[in-house]
Amino acid sequence: MGIAHLLGAFLFTEGSIGSIYGISILTGVSFGMIFSLNPTIMTETWAPNDFAQNWGWMLLSAAGASFAFNATAGRLYDSQITPEMETDFGVMPNECVGANCFKYSYLFGFGMAMLGTFISLFLIPRTKYGLKLPEDKDYNPKLEEQRRKVSSIVGY
Repeated sequence: MGIAHLLGAFLFTEGSIGSIYGISILTGVSFGMIFSLNPTIMTETWAPNDFAQNWGWMLLSAAGASFAFNATAGRLYDSQITPEMETDFGVMPNECVGANCFKYSYLFGFGMAMLGTFISLFLIPRTKYGLKLPEDKDYNPKLEEQRRKVSSIVGY
């Protein structure tokens, strides 16, 4: 997703409206990959018994983040609007034309994607039930038995 936002910030130019379609498709595919991998990651990281609760929190956090990010992207877009001015042809309205209108929104999205990546890389080794081997002192045979049952039911 970070790559899609970085491409949006620097490849989307005034004459290439077609590139916004590719950037939107890449962003959509990134969202789809995130939401299709989340159930597997949550099942492996936490106990399968808590899956529904964790899934609900994940969806709630995604909705809350989308509200916050949309508001921030809107403010960044609004900061690029030229003020209303009078010309010989009449009053020019408040508007933003061109690629610069979206550049800072895409850079903000890229920054947030990188922040999320670094936080994930920091937290992965610190998970309580991360993929532990039997020789680890925190190995939980009961949790491993639950994982086997789920794997046999789901088929992976």
